[in-house]
Amino acid sequence: MVSQTVTLRSIQKVRPEQRIIIAEEEFGDDLIFNLQDKNGNAFDLTDKTPILQVWSKGLKPFIDKEITVIDPATNGQCKYNLLEIDFGTRTGTFYLKVLAKTNATKREAFETILLVVQE
Repeated sequence: MVSQTVTLRSIQKVRPEQRIIIAEEEFGDDLIFNLQDKNGNAFDLTDKTPILQVWSKGLKPFIDKEITVIDPATNGQCKYNLLEIDFGTRTGTFYLKVLAKTNATKREAFETILLVVQE
C-alpha cells in the first residue's frame, strides 16, 4: 500500500498544477490531506466531518463521501482509502475537493486540485 499526501488551503481556488496521480489498479492506497486555513495553519477538524468529492468537469461528483479524521483532529489531517468501486473503469483527469462540514448547512471548502487516474 502506498500513501500520497497533499496539502490543501481553505481558499476558493482551482490549482491544476497540484495533482495526485494514481494507477487504475492502486486500490487500497490512502490519500492523506493536510488541511490548512487561509494563513497556512492547521485547520482544526474537531467536531467537523471531512468530505471528499471527485467529479468530471461539468458533472456531479461520483465520489461524495465522508473521510476519516487522523487524530488529533487539531492537526487538520484526514485520509481516504481508495476503493475499487470508486472509479470502476474510469481513467482520466478529475477534479478533487475536500470539504469540512460543521452542520447540515455550513461547510468549509478547500482548494480544488486534479486527480489523474492512469491505465
